[in-house]
Amino acid sequence: MPTLMTFGNSEGERRCDEKCYNANHPVCVCCCGGMNHGKGFSKAMANTVEYGKDLLENLKQEHPEQTGRICEIQQQIFIGV
Repeated sequence: MPTLMTFGNSEGERRCDEKCYNANHPVCVCCCGGMNHGKGFSKAMANTVEYGKDLLENLKQEHPEQTGRICEIQQQIFIGV
């Protein structure tokens, strides 16, 4: 099963993958903050797509001068989703 999101910095990497969205235990320790925890792949994928859309929309509002570039990135990310 695929990794749905990954966040990393100089301290390491955290990912949301099948250990999270197929989890049976109550505590989420991945980068989704519980959004996908135990939801199953289909619901977790839908949650992640919506999260990405919201993130890009917020970027457009915060950086209107970059709207064209953000739209290009959005098209690259969501092709086939």
